[in-house]
Amino acid sequence: MTQITVNGMHCENCRNAVYAAISKVEGVKLVEVDLEKRQARWLDKDPANPASMADVRDAVEGIGFEAD
Repeated sequence: MTQITVNGMHCENCRNAVYAAISKVEGVKLVEVDLEKRQARWLDKDPANPASMADVRDAVEGIGFEAD
């Protein structure tokens, strides 16, 4: 799984929003968001053609969070 740090998550609604945003990124199969650790992880549908890290960052930042 690929992982990023998400800054700005404070509650379950934040976690759910990040989950939904990453789930919509092309190539993402499975998403896990850990509110306590402020991390998001995802599994690619096709390991030979992984989801773009830039697209995931854009999705997270597009809903108001910072992604590292």
